[in-house]
Amino acid sequence: MSEPPASPSSLFFPSKSDLHPVAGETTIDLKSALLHDVEAIDYLGNIYIESAAFYKCNNGAQHEFLAFRIRDKLQPNRHNILLLDRVPRVEVSAQPDPTDTGSLDLTVEEVELRQPAQVTTRPSSSGIDFSGGKDRITSDAMFSGIITNSLPAADVLLIARHVDLTEICDWRHLSDYHKLEHINISHSDLGVEKLVVLAAAVSQHRPLYNLYKHQCYWYAGVVWEIICQLSGESPKVESSLRGRANFARFISIAPRSPLDDIKPMLELYNQQWEQFLVEIKPKTGKGIASMTKALKAIETERDQAQAKAARLEAEIAELRKAHAAPTEAASEAIV
Repeated sequence: MSEPPASPSSLFFPSKSDLHPVAGETTIDLKSALLHDVEAIDYLGNIYIESAAFYKCNNGAQHEFLAFRIRDKLQPNRHNILLLDRVPRVEVSAQPDPTDTGSLDLTVEEVELRQPAQVTTRPSSSGIDFSGGKDRITSDAMFSGIITNSLPAADVLLIARHVDLTEICDWRHLSDYHKLEHINISHSDLGVEKLVVLAAAVSQHRPLYNLYKHQCYWYAGVVWEIICQLSGESPKVESSLRGRANFARFISIAPRSPLDDIKPMLELYNQQWEQFLVEIKPKTGKGIASMTKALKAIETERDQAQAKAARLEAEIAELRKAHAAPTEAASEAIV
């Protein structure tokens, strides 16, 4: 089956790449990118969430994350997978070494510390900056930062290039996970831009990763509950283990219920959604104008190429005619 034509919104349907099988941004950066992409703005409402799921890893810190399947209304064969999660971010100055496969004995998510959360190359499941040698972050420093609330959170929306959740999870070093809850959305009204605005609002409201309050369980829980409300769907619960973990081998945590934060976060989302609509209003239509101008330029170039080809064909015909005339005259003279 042939590939569907490219979507105007490459943010959510990135080009395929075997070198970098996953695209993505922090939630705040993705919202900013969306606000500055006039073609994506003109395509708002056409890319919607058709299903969502809440996952939990069985090993290590029992990391929790959300996955979404999105679809294009105008090109129904085009769909994709998104993964949203929160991890702590450690900033380091040195560039990461892509050949280093070492890992710490103990980390917050019990995973390798590797690339930045704003992904252009392969990061770890933590999404935290990693550098080998003298810049390697020790586990003691890691826990000290998180417990004292001094580490920023890295809330990332990862976007598949090959429509494969397993590929994202493998690339993210998330393994041995199971589905806790899921929803199938019976309508196409929940645009993916609403997820972006919501995720960014939660990130901005609680920008710091806190081991006991605002970790991956809290973040996934808040976003999940509001997504369920926005969709109007009741989730099918497959497990009751949300938000529980024997953390880092020696800390057992049962975080404060995200339900305590749902009402204020829903109010904040509604405010930011209205502001988002205000910000994009002056830009609406510019993407269409840009695409129309580009199409017109392509059509002009095509017409010019066709005209040039016609001229060349005419010149070739004249040359053939001129070449044939002396030959015919010589034949007549012989006769």
